[in-house]
Amino acid sequence: MPVVVATAAAEALLCVLLLVRASRMRTVVTEHHIETQTFFRHRVRARADAAKVVRAVLIPPRGPAFPVVFVLSSQGTVLARLNGGTYPEEALERLVAHLRLPTGGPSQPVTARQLARDYPGIVPYVEERPFLTGCLMSLVVICLMIVIGMIMTLTMWS
Repeated sequence: MPVVVATAAAEALLCVLLLVRASRMRTVVTEHHIETQTFFRHRVRARADAAKVVRAVLIPPRGPAFPVVFVLSSQGTVLARLNGGTYPEEALERLVAHLRLPTGGPSQPVTARQLARDYPGIVPYVEERPFLTGCLMSLVVICLMIVIGMIMTLTMWS
């Protein structure tokens, strides 16, 4: 019983920490910088590097389509990415208007792979190929389970 209570307490603490972290996600655009605080990292980029904005509605493998805004450099690298699931659509509209950069993107909803064809490097590989990534991750987990099972078996016999 104490193990169950400890596990429940650890899970509750983890949920609270994740909620606090998620509530601090933001994007700030100043005269000189574009600052993004995402779930895992904090980036500050020079606003002068921003050359264009790409707007799209992405269709995920599962779930509803969502709007996304990419701020790109003149070389096509992503300076900032804002998902409609994290930010309200009005906030995305305000950001695009505030940046006053050329705006492009597909006119209809697209998958990540379709968007990557038009704008190479704009989406991460794992998002561009979700099924392949899922299969590879499953293979890794299965291999780890086999290795752990073999280690446990060998230690039981010795």
